[in-house]
Amino acid sequence: MKMTKYDVVPFKENDDYMWGVFELATEQVIETFFFEEDAMRMAKHLDRGAGFSGWTPGFLLTKVVVKEDINQKFSELVLSK
Repeated sequence: MKMTKYDVVPFKENDDYMWGVFELATEQVIETFFFEEDAMRMAKHLDRGAGFSGWTPGFLLTKVVVKEDINQKFSELVLSK
């Protein structure tokens, strides 16, 4: 089966070689992987209609930096009672 909405592309990030799942219509990298097989698996899954069917909104791909681990804070609250 040929994928029509996604492509898997190799690239170098720092000193590591990675594989990116590239969405053709939006020209966005959806996710990155260390192994080509993992990237191919995700691309096929997305190409079959998972996610946004080839039109992922850009804001969903924005990385968010979190100053605190909310799970740790919650655990501290629950365990302190």
